[in-house]
Amino acid sequence: MNKRLDSTKSVGRNLTLSLIVLLMVVVTLTALIFSFATHIYDQQNLEKKADELMQNFVRSIEDHLWNIDLQSLNKISDAYFMSDYLSEMMVQEPGEGHIFVEKKRPEDGNLLYREASIFINNIHIADVTIGISKKLGSERLESLFHLYFITIFIILIILIAVTSYLLKTFLDTPFKNLIGWMELVSEGKYDYHFSNTPLEKEFTAIVNQFKEMALKISEREKSLNRARNPAMGL
Repeated sequence: MNKRLDSTKSVGRNLTLSLIVLLMVVVTLTALIFSFATHIYDQQNLEKKADELMQNFVRSIEDHLWNIDLQSLNKISDAYFMSDYLSEMMVQEPGEGHIFVEKKRPEDGNLLYREASIFINNIHIADVTIGISKKLGSERLESLFHLYFITIFIILIILIAVTSYLLKTFLDTPFKNLIGWMELVSEGKYDYHFSNTPLEKEFTAIVNQFKEMALKISEREKSLNRARNPAMGL
């Protein structure tokens, strides 16, 4: 019997594990939803950034292309290519003609492309292609995941510490008092004053029933003693 009781999981342990599992599920779902929303937001911002870069770049080079000012064209291209977003850039004549500018970062292959054609006086003078790196968005998402895992770890530690303290206060101590009272009753101390009674209604109901049980046992023992020794009743 004692062996079976020793192998039984405690209420505190089951409650703590349940809270930890619930917290992990809630935080994980929240992290996934937030990550998905962040990914969509970053994607939209990246597309907006690509459109803005393309528009600004085209406006900056169209006059130099028209005037065939290749030196200024290269300087402007170099300045734009210093951006962390740009990983590929090409300016060439229509129909895969002469390439005025061609730049590419070989280490980055995951790009968002934008294409535009430059017309001046209704004359098609060049086609422009730029590639926007998605690396920054991926790194941001990876950083968020690392932050989520660290947050979950810290919350779990706090939860375990707080739950252990609360369980000791609201469950462990009251149950130990109840066990102590039971031991006193088993020793025949039925008139013991039940001190440190928990205020929670669940424990109050148990204590009241226990007091009533102790009183009934005491009365039965007195009745048995009187029946065994009639002289005690005189």
